[in-house]
Amino acid sequence: MKDKLSERLILLATAQECMTDIADMMEQWSGSQLNTEKNAFESMNVSDYVLNMSKEGKQLVEQLQQCSSDIGVGVASDEYRRLTALMDGIKKVFLNIAEASAEVNDKSHRIEGEVAYQKEMGDNIKNSLIVVRDSIDSAVACDEFMMADL
Repeated sequence: MKDKLSERLILLATAQECMTDIADMMEQWSGSQLNTEKNAFESMNVSDYVLNMSKEGKQLVEQLQQCSSDIGVGVASDEYRRLTALMDGIKKVFLNIAEASAEVNDKSHRIEGEVAYQKEMGDNIKNSLIVVRDSIDSAVACDEFMMADL
C-alpha cells in the first residue's frame, strides 16, 4: 500500500508541475492577447485617420475641379483636358485609398472581436485549470495524510 501511495504522490507531483507550466503558458498567452488587442485597436485608429484624410483629399480635388470649371473658359482646351484628367486621376487615388482603409478597418474590427472571444475562452480554461489544480492539491494532501498514518 505504501508503494502505491508513493507512486501516486510521484504522479500527482508531476501533475502539479505540469499545472505550474500551464499557468505560466496561460499568462504568456494572456499577454499576447493584450498585445494583439492593442495592435488591432491601433490599426483601427490609423485606418480611420487614413480614411478621413482620403475623404478630405477627395473633397479638395472636387473643389479644385469646380474651380477649374469656373475658370476653364479662358484656358486652352488641351490644357484644360490635361488638368481635368490629372484631377480625375488624383480623385481615383483618394477613392482607392479610402476603399483600402475601410477594408483594413473592417478587418481590424474582426480581429478585435476574435481577441475578445479568445479572452473569454482563456478565462474559461483558467477557471477549469483552477479546479484541476485544486483537485490535484487535495489528492496530494490526502495521500500525504495516508502516508503519514502508515
